[in-house]
Amino acid sequence: SSGINAEYGIEERVENGHLTEKVLYVRETRVTNVIAHILIGCSILMIPYPLNVIPVPVLYALFVYLAITSLGEFQMWERFCLIFMEQSLYPHNHYVRKVPQKIIHCFTTLQVIQLGVLCVISFAGTANLKIFFPFV
Repeated sequence: SSGINAEYGIEERVENGHLTEKVLYVRETRVTNVIAHILIGCSILMIPYPLNVIPVPVLYALFVYLAITSLGEFQMWERFCLIFMEQSLYPHNHYVRKVPQKIIHCFTTLQVIQLGVLCVISFAGTANLKIFFPFV
């Protein structure tokens, strides 16, 4: 599935030596997103009392769980895993078929370095370093 507003299924066929794609179904997901955001907004009502009852480590564990479960849909994570994968086992994604392996790995490495720099700057204790954040 791909896209922000819809999920769709694509069937890939090889006909006469050419790869063709056929859309099988489209499932709109806007209602689900709206309901999820309304429920997140309603969590503001929990701020005075019920949220204080939940231990902070439980909330941290929830956020870590949400982060780990969403990694599968994160393209940078997919490309990071490709670095350690044999090329014959690569998934048949559009960027894997059209972009050379070396370019994919260089781009992914650059993104990982940038993510590391941003994490170092954001977790740094000095305010002077954080001043340069918009320029990094």
